[in-house]
Amino acid sequence: MGEELTIDKDLILLNYSVKAKNDVILELGNIMTKKKLVKSDFVQSVLKREDKYPTGLEIGEVNIAIPHTEACYVNSPCIGIAVLKNPVMFHRMDDITKAVEVKIVFLLALSSNHGHMDILKKIMLACRSKDVLDFLVRTYNKDEIQKFLKEKLKGES
Repeated sequence: MGEELTIDKDLILLNYSVKAKNDVILELGNIMTKKKLVKSDFVQSVLKREDKYPTGLEIGEVNIAIPHTEACYVNSPCIGIAVLKNPVMFHRMDDITKAVEVKIVFLLALSSNHGHMDILKKIMLACRSKDVLDFLVRTYNKDEIQKFLKEKLKGES
């Protein structure tokens, strides 16, 4: 990927309460924007893309969504994660006519489209494990989640 992926503790929201999917995308995206990790139109682009190409994944007890957009909206690659207090509805990636209750949202801001695919694969692979999902939902420590994400997403060095 070239550039270092930022996994900032400010971009980890735990037991976070929102009413709708757009709320969590706005919150994480606004933090990224304030930190100048993304351009000012990043959030709108993510919301627009999510409407056309949904990212909800039905996995089981704990479902995830991985909203993202094109690399041109990113200044510095980063990832945000929100573990929600109560699930919100996202349309499914594999069947846009259906919705899924999502508990964990990974907001990706990556500087190359190739990087998106690599990170998407790593997240999807990691989240196939019930242990991984249980860890994310039950851990209320940002340091532990930050360390976990770095290990899972940066790959073997």
